[in-house]
Amino acid sequence: MSGTDQSTKLFNTAIIATKIPKVSNYSSRLNTLVQSKAFHAILNSIQKHAQEAGISEEQAAEEIVQTFREIDGIWNDYIFQEGLDKLRGHLNN
Repeated sequence: MSGTDQSTKLFNTAIIATKIPKVSNYSSRLNTLVQSKAFHAILNSIQKHAQEAGISEEQAAEEIVQTFREIDGIWNDYIFQEGLDKLRGHLNN
């Protein structure tokens, strides 16, 4: 498995594994997140993407966030469908 394939597998696994429950204090959670090293890595990625693609940082941020959302949405749909398939299997037995 290539480095990109392994990184892609790790990323997709993280999307599923990090589904977090409802937050009771949104302000506090958001503040914690924007102070994290992971968030700063995202900001660095936005700057790098903007430079490499020759686009504004605003556009780069939108593209990166949209990509995350699309991947997350696909996984949500996939997991939901998998659950439906299992439920149908149990109901048919």
